[in-house]
Amino acid sequence: MGADEASRLRALAQTEILDTPPEPEFDELTALAASICGTPMAIFTLIDEKRQWFKSQFGLTLNETPREIAFCNITIQNPGLTVIEDAFRDNRFADNPLVHANLGIRFYAGVPLVSKDGSAIGTLAVLDTMPRRLLPKQTEALRILGRSVMNQIELRRQLIATRRLAQTDMEATSSDPLSDAISMTLQPSSTSSQVTDIFPGLFFLTDATGKILRHN
Repeated sequence: MGADEASRLRALAQTEILDTPPEPEFDELTALAASICGTPMAIFTLIDEKRQWFKSQFGLTLNETPREIAFCNITIQNPGLTVIEDAFRDNRFADNPLVHANLGIRFYAGVPLVSKDGSAIGTLAVLDTMPRRLLPKQTEALRILGRSVMNQIELRRQLIATRRLAQTDMEATSSDPLSDAISMTLQPSSTSSQVTDIFPGLFFLTDATGKILRHN
Protein backbone atom coordinates (compact mmCIF):
# COMPACT_ATOMS: atom_id res chain seq x y z
CA MET A 1 0.00 0.00 0.00
CA GLY A 2 1.43 3.36 -1.03
CA ALA A 3 1.60 6.39 1.22
CA ASP A 4 -1.13 8.18 -0.73
CA GLU A 5 -3.47 5.20 -0.42
CA ALA A 6 -2.79 4.90 3.31
CA SER A 7 -3.56 8.60 3.72
CA ARG A 8 -6.74 8.20 1.66
CA LEU A 9 -7.95 5.32 3.81
CA ARG A 10 -7.26 7.32 6.99
CA ALA A 11 -9.31 10.22 5.60
CA LEU A 12 -12.12 7.78 4.80
CA ALA A 13 -12.04 6.27 8.30
CA GLN A 14 -12.20 9.74 9.87
CA THR A 15 -15.58 10.36 8.26
CA GLU A 16 -17.07 7.54 10.38
CA ILE A 17 -19.62 6.90 7.66
CA LEU A 18 -18.77 3.42 6.37
CA ASP A 19 -21.42 0.77 7.03
CA THR A 20 -23.95 3.25 8.40
CA PRO A 21 -27.67 3.20 7.51
CA PRO A 22 -29.13 5.29 4.67
CA GLU A 23 -29.65 8.97 5.43
CA PRO A 24 -32.21 11.19 3.66
CA GLU A 25 -29.72 14.05 3.24
CA PHE A 26 -27.61 11.88 0.95
CA ASP A 27 -30.51 10.06 -0.71
CA GLU A 28 -31.99 13.38 -1.82
CA LEU A 29 -28.72 14.43 -3.48
CA THR A 30 -28.38 11.06 -5.22
CA ALA A 31 -31.94 11.23 -6.57
CA LEU A 32 -31.35 14.80 -7.70
CA ALA A 33 -28.24 13.74 -9.63
CA ALA A 34 -30.24 11.11 -11.52
CA SER A 35 -33.04 13.57 -12.23
CA ILE A 36 -30.76 16.31 -13.56
CA CYS A 37 -28.70 13.96 -15.70
CA GLY A 38 -31.74 12.04 -16.94
CA THR A 39 -30.37 8.65 -15.91
CA PRO A 40 -32.25 5.75 -14.29
CA MET A 41 -29.51 5.19 -11.71
CA ALA A 42 -27.26 7.24 -9.43
CA ILE A 43 -24.92 6.28 -6.60
CA PHE A 44 -22.89 7.76 -3.77
CA THR A 45 -20.12 5.29 -2.99
CA LEU A 46 -17.10 5.09 -0.71
CA ILE A 47 -14.01 3.16 -1.76
CA ASP A 48 -12.52 1.08 1.03
CA GLU A 49 -9.33 -0.95 0.76
CA LYS A 50 -11.04 -3.86 -0.97
CA ARG A 51 -14.60 -2.82 -1.75
CA GLN A 52 -16.90 -0.19 -3.15
CA TRP A 53 -19.61 0.46 -0.55
CA PHE A 54 -22.88 2.18 -1.42
CA LYS A 55 -23.94 4.81 1.10
CA SER A 56 -26.79 5.97 -1.14
CA GLN A 57 -28.28 4.71 -4.38
CA PHE A 58 -31.13 5.51 -6.73
CA GLY A 59 -32.47 2.85 -9.09
CA LEU A 60 -30.19 0.14 -7.66
CA THR A 61 -30.33 -2.37 -4.84
CA LEU A 62 -26.62 -3.05 -4.36
CA ASN A 63 -24.83 -2.87 -1.01
CA GLU A 64 -21.24 -3.21 -2.16
CA THR A 65 -19.02 -4.62 -4.92
CA PRO A 66 -15.38 -5.68 -5.05
CA ARG A 67 -13.18 -2.67 -5.59
CA GLU A 68 -11.45 -4.18 -8.61
CA ILE A 69 -14.63 -4.13 -10.72
CA ALA A 70 -15.86 -0.70 -9.58
CA PHE A 71 -16.13 2.08 -12.14
CA CYS A 72 -15.69 4.44 -9.23
CA ASN A 73 -12.24 3.04 -8.51
CA ILE A 74 -11.15 4.73 -11.73
CA THR A 75 -12.89 7.96 -10.77
CA ILE A 76 -11.01 8.44 -7.49
CA GLN A 77 -7.73 8.27 -9.40
CA ASN A 78 -8.62 11.30 -11.52
CA PRO A 79 -9.12 14.88 -10.33
CA GLY A 80 -12.10 15.72 -12.53
CA LEU A 81 -15.18 14.17 -14.07
CA THR A 82 -14.85 10.61 -15.41
CA VAL A 83 -17.18 9.80 -18.29
CA ILE A 84 -17.59 6.41 -19.96
CA GLU A 85 -20.09 6.81 -22.76
CA ASP A 86 -20.27 3.12 -23.69
CA ALA A 87 -18.59 0.65 -21.35
CA PHE A 88 -19.38 -2.20 -23.76
CA ARG A 89 -16.89 -0.72 -26.20
CA ASP A 90 -14.26 0.15 -23.56
CA ASN A 91 -11.45 -2.42 -23.26
CA ARG A 92 -11.09 -1.67 -19.54
CA PHE A 93 -14.50 -3.27 -18.96
CA ALA A 94 -14.30 -6.14 -21.42
CA ASP A 95 -14.80 -8.73 -18.67
CA ASN A 96 -16.50 -6.58 -16.06
CA PRO A 97 -19.59 -8.30 -14.59
CA LEU A 98 -21.26 -4.93 -13.98
CA VAL A 99 -21.31 -4.49 -17.77
CA HIS A 100 -21.93 -8.01 -19.02
CA ALA A 101 -24.13 -9.45 -16.25
CA ASN A 102 -27.79 -8.65 -15.55
CA LEU A 103 -27.06 -5.08 -14.43
CA GLY A 104 -25.73 -4.25 -17.88
CA ILE A 105 -24.20 -0.84 -17.22
CA ARG A 106 -23.25 0.95 -20.44
CA PHE A 107 -22.94 4.59 -19.41
CA TYR A 108 -21.13 6.02 -16.39
CA ALA A 109 -20.24 9.55 -15.27
CA GLY A 110 -18.77 10.23 -11.84
CA VAL A 111 -16.98 12.87 -9.81
CA PRO A 112 -14.57 12.16 -6.95
CA LEU A 113 -15.50 13.19 -3.42
CA VAL A 114 -12.39 14.95 -2.14
CA SER A 115 -11.75 15.58 1.56
CA LYS A 116 -10.09 18.71 2.97
CA ASP A 117 -6.67 17.06 2.84
CA GLY A 118 -7.09 16.28 -0.86
CA SER A 119 -7.97 12.59 -0.52
CA ALA A 120 -10.57 11.13 -2.88
CA ILE A 121 -12.64 8.94 -0.56
CA GLY A 122 -15.54 8.10 -2.87
CA THR A 123 -17.72 9.24 -5.74
CA LEU A 124 -21.06 10.58 -6.83
CA ALA A 125 -22.01 9.00 -10.14
CA VAL A 126 -24.87 8.49 -12.57
CA LEU A 127 -25.38 5.36 -14.67
CA ASP A 128 -27.49 4.03 -17.52
CA THR A 129 -28.02 0.75 -19.32
CA MET A 130 -27.78 2.60 -22.63
CA PRO A 131 -24.90 4.62 -24.13
CA ARG A 132 -25.36 8.35 -23.78
CA ARG A 133 -23.70 11.73 -23.45
CA LEU A 134 -24.27 14.45 -20.87
CA LEU A 135 -24.86 18.06 -21.73
CA PRO A 136 -22.36 20.62 -20.37
CA LYS A 137 -24.94 21.92 -17.90
CA GLN A 138 -25.51 18.37 -16.64
CA THR A 139 -21.81 17.72 -16.07
CA GLU A 140 -21.49 21.01 -14.21
CA ALA A 141 -24.51 20.13 -12.06
CA LEU A 142 -22.92 16.77 -11.25
CA ARG A 143 -19.75 18.52 -10.09
CA ILE A 144 -21.79 20.86 -7.88
CA LEU A 145 -23.76 17.99 -6.39
CA GLY A 146 -20.50 16.14 -5.70
CA ARG A 147 -19.24 19.10 -3.69
CA SER A 148 -22.57 19.20 -1.86
CA VAL A 149 -22.23 15.53 -0.89
CA MET A 150 -18.71 16.18 0.42
CA ASN A 151 -19.94 19.19 2.39
CA GLN A 152 -22.66 17.03 3.92
CA ILE A 153 -20.09 14.40 4.88
CA GLU A 154 -17.98 17.05 6.63
CA LEU A 155 -21.02 18.53 8.38
CA ARG A 156 -21.97 15.07 9.58
CA ARG A 157 -18.44 14.45 10.89
CA GLN A 158 -18.40 17.74 12.79
CA LEU A 159 -21.80 16.99 14.32
CA ILE A 160 -20.58 13.60 15.56
CA ALA A 161 -17.45 15.21 17.05
CA THR A 162 -19.51 17.90 18.78
CA ARG A 163 -21.90 15.36 20.29
CA ARG A 164 -19.01 13.21 21.46
CA LEU A 165 -17.29 16.19 23.10
CA ALA A 166 -20.50 17.22 24.85
CA GLN A 167 -20.99 13.69 26.15
CA THR A 168 -17.40 13.57 27.41
CA ASP A 169 -17.85 16.90 29.22
CA MET A 170 -21.05 15.66 30.87
CA GLU A 171 -19.40 12.46 32.04
CA ALA A 172 -16.36 14.32 33.37
CA THR A 173 -18.54 16.73 35.34
CA SER A 174 -20.75 14.05 36.82
CA SER A 175 -17.82 11.88 37.89
CA ASP A 176 -15.62 14.59 39.47
CA PRO A 177 -15.52 13.85 43.25
CA LEU A 178 -14.20 17.28 44.14
CA SER A 179 -17.03 18.99 42.29
CA ASP A 180 -19.50 16.70 44.04
CA ALA A 181 -18.00 17.51 47.41
CA ILE A 182 -18.15 21.26 46.80
CA SER A 183 -21.78 20.94 45.80
CA MET A 184 -22.53 19.07 49.00
CA THR A 185 -21.00 21.84 51.14
CA LEU A 186 -23.62 24.19 49.78
CA GLN A 187 -26.37 22.02 51.24
CA PRO A 188 -27.71 22.37 54.83
CA SER A 189 -25.21 21.92 57.68
CA SER A 190 -26.64 18.48 58.53
CA THR A 191 -24.77 17.14 55.52
CA SER A 192 -21.46 18.87 56.24
CA SER A 193 -20.26 15.99 58.41
CA GLN A 194 -20.90 13.63 55.49
CA VAL A 195 -18.71 15.78 53.25
CA THR A 196 -15.78 15.81 55.64
CA ASP A 197 -16.03 12.07 56.05
CA ILE A 198 -15.71 11.49 52.30
CA PHE A 199 -12.08 12.63 52.14
CA PRO A 200 -10.31 11.88 55.45
CA GLY A 201 -7.69 14.44 56.41
CA LEU A 202 -8.59 16.83 53.62
CA PHE A 203 -11.42 18.99 54.96
CA PHE A 204 -11.72 21.65 57.73
CA LEU A 205 -14.85 23.66 58.51
CA THR A 206 -14.10 27.15 59.86
CA ASP A 207 -16.05 30.22 60.92
CA ALA A 208 -15.57 33.73 59.55
CA THR A 209 -12.51 34.33 61.76
CA GLY A 210 -10.78 31.18 60.60
CA LYS A 211 -11.42 29.21 63.75
CA ILE A 212 -11.67 25.48 63.05
CA LEU A 213 -15.14 24.25 63.92
CA ARG A 214 -14.78 20.68 62.58
CA HIS A 215 -12.17 18.54 60.97
CA ASN A 216 -11.66 14.88 60.07
